[in-house]
Amino acid sequence: MLGGPVTSSAVETAVLALERAQILFSVALGLVALLITFFAVYVAWTTMWGNRWYPKGRPGDDAGTSERAA
Repeated sequence: MLGGPVTSSAVETAVLALERAQILFSVALGLVALLITFFAVYVAWTTMWGNRWYPKGRPGDDAGTSERAA
């Protein structure tokens, strides 16, 4: 065999390295998902409060009606 026989300690080391890589990847993926989620919430929040998607209208007016309809 090339490199000698495979021992149980070599297999355990390889499995631990794989598990460690999977854990690091999972943590990194979770952080990216949280970052995207927080950014999406931030964008939705600022557009609502920035009066871009939901106009307030004048006091006493119905916000759901158009000014041209009057």
